[in-house]
Amino acid sequence: MHLSLMELLLIFVGGVLILGIQFYLSTRKNRFMGLLFPIVSLGYSIYMFLKSDFFSDMTFSMKAYMFIAQNIPALVLLVIYFICRWNMKKRREKGAV
Repeated sequence: MHLSLMELLLIFVGGVLILGIQFYLSTRKNRFMGLLFPIVSLGYSIYMFLKSDFFSDMTFSMKAYMFIAQNIPALVLLVIYFICRWNMKKRREKGAV
């Protein structure tokens, strides 16, 4: 299955939009809002991992690779979250001094 240029553009714009929203939510006062996308991404990967048990032709190593690959977006979103929170903490400490 080949993706058309329009589909690739839509995926790219969607990814940039999600990253932008993640930056915005990670810099809010409520620290749990920034964890929304990483939790959804992790939940989806766990769901897909459990769903893969129904396919008997998949080996455990294939399932493990699938789980690791599906958690890469969650890790990227968590890195963004912790970098934003760390920058906010530094600015708060700098303002207090």
